[in-house]
Amino acid sequence: MYSLTKLELSAMTALGSTLRGFGKDASSMEEVANRIVSCLYDTFRESEHEPSCQLIRLFRTMRLSDLEPEVQAFAEALMPDQRLEGDTRCLTLLATRGSQPQWNSRRDSVGHQAIPLPSSETIDSIPMISQLIAQLGIDVASVVKPDPELVLETEQTTYNVFFVENAKESAFIPAKEDFVDAYDIASVLGCGGLLPSGEMFALLMFSQHRIERATADMFRNAAMNIKLALLPFDDACIFAGRKDEQ
Repeated sequence: MYSLTKLELSAMTALGSTLRGFGKDASSMEEVANRIVSCLYDTFRESEHEPSCQLIRLFRTMRLSDLEPEVQAFAEALMPDQRLEGDTRCLTLLATRGSQPQWNSRRDSVGHQAIPLPSSETIDSIPMISQLIAQLGIDVASVVKPDPELVLETEQTTYNVFFVENAKESAFIPAKEDFVDAYDIASVLGCGGLLPSGEMFALLMFSQHRIERATADMFRNAAMNIKLALLPFDDACIFAGRKDEQ
C-alpha cells in the first residue's frame, strides 16, 4: 500500500517491476489492462479503507472496424451527424476500476467506451483528450493516422505525464458537477505513449487527494513499464475472448 500524497521513488520503482510483469501468462491486452488498473487502485490508498483514487482507466486507440459490434455502435452514436470510416481511430476503454459499481466494467461506461477521433479538429474540440495528447508529447496527426514506420524510426525513449493539479478549476476536465464535484476529484494524473503499431495507450487516474508535481513526474517510468506489459498483444488479441483479431 502506497500513498499518492507521500509517494517515494523507491515505491514507484518496486511498483514498476510489478506492472511490467502483468503481460506474463495473460491472454489479451484487455486482461493485462485490467490487471494494471486493479493493481493501481488497490495499491494507492491513503488508509486501509480509503483508496487514493475514485477512478482509474486505461485506454488504447483502435480502428473503428476492429471494435466489437456493440462498441462500434456506441462510437457511431457519439457522432450521429458524421460518417465514420472503418479506419477511424477511437480512444477505446480497455479497463476501468473505481469506487462506483458502474466504474468496474468497460461495458458499463456511459460515455467513454470508445471516443471517435476522426480528425485533428475533432481532437481539438475535446479539451481533455487534446491536452492529454499534447502533454504526453504525441503528435496529434499520428493519433488520427498512426504510422508504425515512423514510430520505429523515432523510438520512444522518454515519457511525459498528463497532470492537472486542480481538477475543480481546470478547463480541461469535463463533467464538473456530475463527476468532479460529485466525487470530490482533486487532481488528475495520466501517463502513456505509443506502441510499435503506432497506436496510443493512456492511463488516467482521478484522485480525491491533491497530487503534487513531483509525485506526478514519478509516473514517467510507469508509462514505460505499462508499455512493456501491453507489448505482447499490440498486434494480437486485444479483447478477452476474441481470437479473430490481427
